[in-house]
Amino acid sequence: MVEADSAWGYSHLVLGALGLFVYVGAEVSIGSFLVNFFSHQDIAGLGEAQAAKYVSFYSGGAMVGRFMSDLGRAPYPGNARPRTI
Repeated sequence: MVEADSAWGYSHLVLGALGLFVYVGAEVSIGSFLVNFFSHQDIAGLGEAQAAKYVSFYSGGAMVGRFMSDLGRAPYPGNARPRTI
């Protein structure tokens, strides 16, 4: 049982932690799937080591997409948070 003073007593924290866990699991799964996909003889026929190099493009693209989405968001009214970039 969670104590009343514990941070885990807040449902938003528990659901946020669960969401992050699922998101990271999905992102890692996609990366390993891409290696198997590019290694398939009918698709690209690459060796696993060579196909793994292409996963960096996926990871880099995801990172650039996160930064771009932060730059493109409209600030919320009353939000005094400075721009990160």
